[in-house]
Amino acid sequence: MALLVFDLDGTLVDPLPGVVHAVAATCQAFELRQPNVSEIRPYIGPSVRGLFMALSGAAEGSDRLREIMAHYWRVFDDESVYEHRVYEGAALMLGRLKRQDHRVVVITAKPAPFARKVAHHLDLNLFIDELYGPAPTEPWPGKVAFVETLREQGLLNPPGYFIGDRRDDMRAAVACGFKALGVTWGFGSQDELRQGGTDHLFQSIESLDRWLAQELPGPEIRELLNRAE
Repeated sequence: MALLVFDLDGTLVDPLPGVVHAVAATCQAFELRQPNVSEIRPYIGPSVRGLFMALSGAAEGSDRLREIMAHYWRVFDDESVYEHRVYEGAALMLGRLKRQDHRVVVITAKPAPFARKVAHHLDLNLFIDELYGPAPTEPWPGKVAFVETLREQGLLNPPGYFIGDRRDDMRAAVACGFKALGVTWGFGSQDELRQGGTDHLFQSIESLDRWLAQELPGPEIRELLNRAE
């Protein structure tokens, strides 16, 4: 049984419509300039907290930033969760890995309660053993520090495979003893992933699935129906 760690946004799920919606609603509520999509995209993965700090001038730890983020997550929870979409082929890949009895973990910068709600809405909870993310009120420390903390707490035990679409995913993989697998259908460029230290680059979910099937051969021995809620 292998350990496979997946990023969520940009790797398994396209969050862009939901994020754009929640950002627009929050900017309107706080009379902030409305950013365009190209301005929002770089903050998907690293956390939209940085986007609102740039738009508002609010400092980390300030009351204003707490108010802005609280409003953002209210909109996200009520509306934006339902605008997320699973990338085509992702559920089939995860299902095959779980039928082989591999351990599938998701680590995301999205606060854990909202990430779990997205996973539940999209039925990804059927395939995921654990999902880790920060608390809604916590600043995001970065993927490297977050994964290192999980490892120190005994919640992750490399070696294994770390799959993601951003530089920080690759850096976390390298720093914490995982094989780094970079995917290009999300929000990070090939150059960004190479700079992060990726071991392999994949252009599609189908190519990633084929590679994993060759890397981790074995029978599909586990029944998934007993994992459904």
